[in-house]
Amino acid sequence: MKVLVVDDDPISLRILTAVVQDAGHQCFSAGDGDAAWKLLSGIEIDLVISDLQMPGPDGLELCRRIRTRRDRYTYVVLVTSHSDPDEVWPGMQAGADDYLTKPMDATALRLRLIAAERVSALHTQLSAQQAQLEQLNTQLAAAARVDALTGLRNRRALDEDLPALIARCQRYGHELSAVMLDVDYFKTYNDQFGHPAGDEVLRRVSGVLISQGRQTDQFYRYGGEEFLCLLSHDSIAAFRTADRLRRAVAELRIPHPGSAHGMVTFSAGVATWHAWAPGPDALLAAADEALYRAKAGGRNQVRVSEAVPQS
Repeated sequence: MKVLVVDDDPISLRILTAVVQDAGHQCFSAGDGDAAWKLLSGIEIDLVISDLQMPGPDGLELCRRIRTRRDRYTYVVLVTSHSDPDEVWPGMQAGADDYLTKPMDATALRLRLIAAERVSALHTQLSAQQAQLEQLNTQLAAAARVDALTGLRNRRALDEDLPALIARCQRYGHELSAVMLDVDYFKTYNDQFGHPAGDEVLRRVSGVLISQGRQTDQFYRYGGEEFLCLLSHDSIAAFRTADRLRRAVAELRIPHPGSAHGMVTFSAGVATWHAWAPGPDALLAAADEALYRAKAGGRNQVRVSEAVPQS
């Protein structure tokens, strides 16, 4: 352990230091509360053994300051010349873990060192477990926003991201376009080739979205065979992006006998949010309306929303 002994009496300080070092611990010393606090600010100390009464911050104040630190637990033993519990009680209320009385007894001090070492080891273990738990919670929170099949963001992530993106557009006057994609005749494909093959199609389509998209584009699995792209484009640029993605999926040449085109394709609807328009639901509804017209028009095509959002 790293142990800090604090005492304004040089003789007591030497005795404390000798016992601590003899027990095999690394020892630091300070002659008053100010020097002790300075050392504590620069060194990770496991145990502080401090005289209760001394110049500057006394043992009580030093203990209170130590207990305000949340980065690690420091075991504190206060040394007092009073054995009366009424004299010791304020120190324990200030956060001390134990106390010693003068004149110093080496055996009593060694017992405190053993107890402090055990408690410090437990706190170190708990801190490591807490760090692991926080890391796991972070990983779980990230996993909760990802679609397990495609690796794209999921509806939960969309529900969190879209309001924030629109708020940013409102603040800076940017445009935001939504592209709703739907794999054509996907149910027919599933019925003919089975769900594992259908899952593979969805993975390959999502791979095209990721590889063809820009770094600022955000892609989501909206549900089933539907995907959503959020692009920082106007409707013309969003249409071009959607059509480029459509062609890239068609170029995969995945056979689909149940499709009018003989291969896997998708239809897409584009809608653009403007500063005077309503919020997320209206944007998604407009993109879905455009997607419906693309499918009704023969599929494997992109349509731009004709809906006029009302403020």
